[in-house]
Formats: sequence, C-alpha cells, structure tokens
Amino acid sequence: MFLQGNGLPGRWQGQPRFTVLETGFGMGINFLATWAAWRSDPARCERLHFVSIEKHPLSAQDLRCAYAATVTDESLATLAAMLADAWPPLVPGAHQLPFDAGRVTLTLAFGDAADVLPTLSLRANAFFSTALRPRRTPTCGRPRSSVRSRVSPTTARRSPPTPAPET
Repeated sequence: MFLQGNGLPGRWQGQPRFTVLETGFGMGINFLATWAAWRSDPARCERLHFVSIEKHPLSAQDLRCAYAATVTDESLATLAAMLADAWPPLVPGAHQLPFDAGRVTLTLAFGDAADVLPTLSLRANAFFSTALRPRRTPTCGRPRSSVRSRVSPTTARRSPPTPAPET
C-alpha cells in the first residue's frame, strides 16, 4: 500500500538517492517491503535511505519471533533475518544500520515522533505514516507546519492513512 501510494518504485528510478520517512516502524514490514522492491528493481536509485521513528521498539528476539510467525515470503524472510541480526540496542536516539554494502541505510530513531521530528534535518522524497488514527491519537498525523516544511519538500508524497479498525 505505501509503495504504491507513493508511486514506488517508479519515482526512485534513475535517482542518485531516495529518502523515505516513516512514522511508526513497528515490525519493520514497510522497510522490508521497500528494501525488497529496491533490490528487485534494475532501474533503482543508487542509494536508498529509510528513516523511521518508533516510540516502542521491539527487541531483536521479539522481531525474530514476529517474523517467524508472520513472514512467509522467502525474500522478505532473508531481509528480516538480516535486519534482526543488525538490530541496535533499545536505547533512545538515532541508530544507523547499513545494508547492501552501504547502498541501503536504515536510520531508526527510538523515541516519540513529536519529539524526534523537530530534530530531523532531511529531505524526504516519500512519507509513510503508519500512525494516523485521529480518533485514538488526536495529535498524530498533524505535524506542526514548521516540522513538515523542514522534513519534506513539496515533491514528497504522503501515503494514504492506515484505516482504523472498525469497532
């Protein structure tokens, strides 16, 4: 959904660098799907930078258990194992994880998005928002305009919100 909603992989093709900003890393499925799409695209950008914010990160062991129970695609399972093996310690702050000889970089920011977003200085080409449930988290999905303008240029596309489960 996020790849298609952001016009990927087409938008990164032929670019020297492409940056995705995501709020809500969770199990990292969006990162894994993006990385897999990047790997399978012969016209991919030279470098992929995926920046994700997570307030409640899982441990490496919990990631492995979650992947074992849910990831059935062999190519994603391989990437999931690589991610779990590289998983950083659960301390607040930014953690950079290089993959594919440094051509793919995952920057994980462990902390609250409201605190982390104002500290970021980057140019995002795509925005994956996995935490848009306004009824449950009224401030989520409404970044201050100063943060939005510093983080994403006018060419960035925002993915459609994840639908809230019906209650």
